[in-house]
Amino acid sequence: MDSALIAAIIRQESNFNPRAGSHANARGLMQIMPFNLQGTDPYDPKQNILRGTEIIAGHLRHYKGNLNLALAAYNAGSGAVAKDLARGVTG
Repeated sequence: MDSALIAAIIRQESNFNPRAGSHANARGLMQIMPFNLQGTDPYDPKQNILRGTEIIAGHLRHYKGNLNLALAAYNAGSGAVAKDLARGVTG
């Protein structure tokens, strides 16, 4: 996984604040939603980055390397991306 991509996600999601939280209840550096934590301590930077990296890597595999779709899924969820794709929205 490209470390620059992970750093860019962290900057966008939390501005490098390991205690960050969102109105949607996303937590930590990579703003991971509770249902995606899978036993991860969201406020432990190492655990958060490892779990967030697993999530974005999974999206990249699912969308066959399409970074735009993978990032959209990371941010809005795969369901939102699927709905957009079904409506013909690809950007």
